[in-house]
Amino acid sequence: MPRLSRRLTVVLLGIAALAASAGGDSARSADHTDGFDDARPTWQLNYEATRVKLLAHRRHPHLVLRGDGAEHVQFEVASRGADGRASEIVQLGTTLPAARVIDELNLELWLRSNRPGAVLSLRVVLPKHRHPDTGAMLTTYLNGAVYTTPGQWQKLECRTADKAVAEKLRLLRAQLRHAEVDPSGMYVDRVVLTADLPAGAAEFTIDELRFGPVVSPQEEPAIRRAAEQEPQNVAPLDYRLDRLSVQGRPFFPRFGPYHGEDLDLWEATGCNLAWIPDYEDYELLAAFQGRGLWTMATPPRVRSAAGEVLDDANANLVPFSSRTYPILIWYGGTRVSPAERRSLEALQSQVWAADRNFRRPMMVDVNGDEREFSRQVSLLGVSRHVLHTNSSLMDYREWLMHKRRLARPGSFVWTWVQTEPAPANTDWRNAARRAPAVVEPEQLRLQVYAALSAGCRGIGFWNTTPLDSTGPGAEERRLALTQLNLELELLEPWLATGSLVTHVPFELGGKKSAPIGQRRLDFQSATGDDRQRQALIEERLDREQRKSRLRGELEAAIIRSDHGILLLPVWYEHGAQFCPGQMVENNATIIVPGVDEAASAWEVTTTGIRSLERTRVTGGIEIKLPKFDQTTAIILSADQGLVAKLRTKADSLAAQSAAASVALARAKLARVRSVDDELRSLNIVQPDAPQLLVSADALLARAEAAHRQQDHASARLLSADAMQLMRILQRAHWNSAVRSFAFPTASPYAICFQTLPDHWRLVEQFGRNLPASEANLLRSGDFEDIDTMVVEGWKHTQNQLAGVRATAELHPAAHTGKYCLRLVAVPEPGSEPPSVVRDSPVEVTTPAMPVVAGQILFVTGWIRIPTAIQRSPDGVVLTDSIGGPVGALRWKSAKNWQRFELIREVRESGEFQMRVSLAGLGEVQLDELKVVPHDPRAAPAAATAAPPQEARGGIMDYFNRLPRLNPLAPRR
Repeated sequence: MPRLSRRLTVVLLGIAALAASAGGDSARSADHTDGFDDARPTWQLNYEATRVKLLAHRRHPHLVLRGDGAEHVQFEVASRGADGRASEIVQLGTTLPAARVIDELNLELWLRSNRPGAVLSLRVVLPKHRHPDTGAMLTTYLNGAVYTTPGQWQKLECRTADKAVAEKLRLLRAQLRHAEVDPSGMYVDRVVLTADLPAGAAEFTIDELRFGPVVSPQEEPAIRRAAEQEPQNVAPLDYRLDRLSVQGRPFFPRFGPYHGEDLDLWEATGCNLAWIPDYEDYELLAAFQGRGLWTMATPPRVRSAAGEVLDDANANLVPFSSRTYPILIWYGGTRVSPAERRSLEALQSQVWAADRNFRRPMMVDVNGDEREFSRQVSLLGVSRHVLHTNSSLMDYREWLMHKRRLARPGSFVWTWVQTEPAPANTDWRNAARRAPAVVEPEQLRLQVYAALSAGCRGIGFWNTTPLDSTGPGAEERRLALTQLNLELELLEPWLATGSLVTHVPFELGGKKSAPIGQRRLDFQSATGDDRQRQALIEERLDREQRKSRLRGELEAAIIRSDHGILLLPVWYEHGAQFCPGQMVENNATIIVPGVDEAASAWEVTTTGIRSLERTRVTGGIEIKLPKFDQTTAIILSADQGLVAKLRTKADSLAAQSAAASVALARAKLARVRSVDDELRSLNIVQPDAPQLLVSADALLARAEAAHRQQDHASARLLSADAMQLMRILQRAHWNSAVRSFAFPTASPYAICFQTLPDHWRLVEQFGRNLPASEANLLRSGDFEDIDTMVVEGWKHTQNQLAGVRATAELHPAAHTGKYCLRLVAVPEPGSEPPSVVRDSPVEVTTPAMPVVAGQILFVTGWIRIPTAIQRSPDGVVLTDSIGGPVGALRWKSAKNWQRFELIREVRESGEFQMRVSLAGLGEVQLDELKVVPHDPRAAPAAATAAPPQEARGGIMDYFNRLPRLNPLAPRR
């Protein structure tokens, strides 16, 4: 039965047990009767408002058995609920005068309905017995007659006969595992009609109730205590389609796994929901509840001997104790595949059968088949880790929107945000004792705002290590989460109730820096400092690339709610998934369509609210933002009272926000300085590094002084300026490392700032001992001979997709030679192609190539995409067995023949393979695929011996000996 969200009263469903009547004489009163002749209805209704609509509840003057009126109720039941049920339970009930349980006690009433199956029940209270979980008085229901004559009046009866009560008592003892249950003082106090209704209209008319003989209970104080001590069974969480509220207030879930951290630390991060490991850890639940925090938990599963999850028809969970009240949501799994749908459905049926009091929703993170899953689960998770991969932050937002569109309209969609490197990166780095990758705090921010801009209704912060762990970036992660959760708390009314309308581009118009012209470069060359000149050349190239990409990186999401418009501008910087850059500029201009002319614009931060300049222009309202840093939030509203409330809320968060901002900048400065020192020891130098670090330190000192003086806004802004300087230095180092690669994932150590020292060590190893010849491990990678490919073991895989025809072949349009490899997927003639291609129509896998631990593999190839790949967010994907999905290369837009490369370090002797997948509709061509092994431990041949390092300028010279490649255009 679904959670009952509309409650005029609470009907306690017990565990179907009761006790024998107690002896003793009591005065009998007259029978209680009700002819339903008054004008006002008196019965209370229990139903799931998301699936059942109340059409009428009144005293009907004509549809009567006798007299002047009857209780009349009409419902409309939706076709299918989020749990997949084809029917829905409704209840009608009213209080009765308390009457002792005796053999003669009987209730009768007349019912007329258009649906059969309604069950008449009496609630019985056992005042001398306490429920072992809640300590409240035990209650249960004794069932009576069932309605069987649709369209006709039928008399229903329910009697507390000695035999029926004794049987209930026996069941009660077995279920509660109590040898004795004290039945003395039992009494009846309520009548309930329960019906399991199919889709469609349903109506009930009740008349002529008679209850008696009424014998007053001997212990009236016990009756009062029963009402006072009943366990609370109204779920605090209410969910209606894509909106959640807790205790009547809008709720935007901000959650993460709980790893046993100190609760003070957990509370300080600002998450409002914790995923706990044990739903029966009542002490932990109470501890969270005592701090005003809620929890989510993984429910138990009953499995068959074969390990399959059984449904509620074949297995029953013990009903969940009311002590699980602090659990808002059940968590059904992460990356649940379509093949697990039946098991999930069985689990959900078990959980809902055991959770009849609260009917808490099920939250599941899925991996495909979103439309079907969205019909089954209440809170649908779609997640993708894009940090340190070839997918940009803009790609990430588009992917989330793509997944939202796959779900049924109105679905509640949330996502896990990556807070630590992917396991594929972490595991091998730990095993090889390499420097760990680090997720920058700015990358956390960009992921969260990308998810909000995609319309996500909840954010989970995925982590496998405790928030109080140590190591590079650990403290920054905790402080960044604190910052973000404060911002989400401030914006919760809009995020929990608003709807994504559209995205609009915006522009930046800050003061332009002086161009680096040839005269300046020649002047630097005259000084003899080639390193300084090279840095200026690289900076000029970087500026030109940033300028060409900027327009496509700036977009603002418009979210409309009852509170007004929330505007979320985001700078989706190219390459920020590897190493965020400056992302700060003055004078941002945004034109917002469809805004009330009376609405004012306010920039909302955790340390204050400030008014923004707005002007009516063609197309909407133009808003000017004096300074833009990565992301911001702007409220457009004519409600000045709302702005006052926001200002009060921001004031309450300001001190904590300022403290977190200062501490975050200080922690990051220490880490950036450490990596820069290590790079400097390798002779990898950024000329401006000392000045940038000193300036950042000075800004932080001012921020700390402002914080001590309780100038919270200045402390936050100065800390942000210091973070900006550190990003400039980080990005300069990273740009130098990846400049000659088409993709940063080409090198396993160029995926983030923290691993750059290992990248340059790898470059030195590679450059010290270049192979004398190209001993290609993939001889058939020229695609000239199909027989050679068959013999060597190339594999071709096709997925049969409705409406799609796909193939892989040798094609006479090669980059070099006669043939290239061609993968193509096109609509089936005469068939309607799918709107979204869910699986790769065609894949090709190379033969397994033997490799030896310690080798460095240099992989090159050429790719051509005649037209952009359609109906898939992934396009063409090239993966290898060492880099895995994290190190995959992806293409989607059209391009002529262009070269790509990968450098892979063999960690264990074994086999190396690559796979190219066409994930959508279109065509891709590959040619000249080579895998050249290099062993840096081998002595160089005499003919190719390198001169001493000192004579050649150090590591940079080794790097310059790598093949020079034409970089691919930024992927859109």
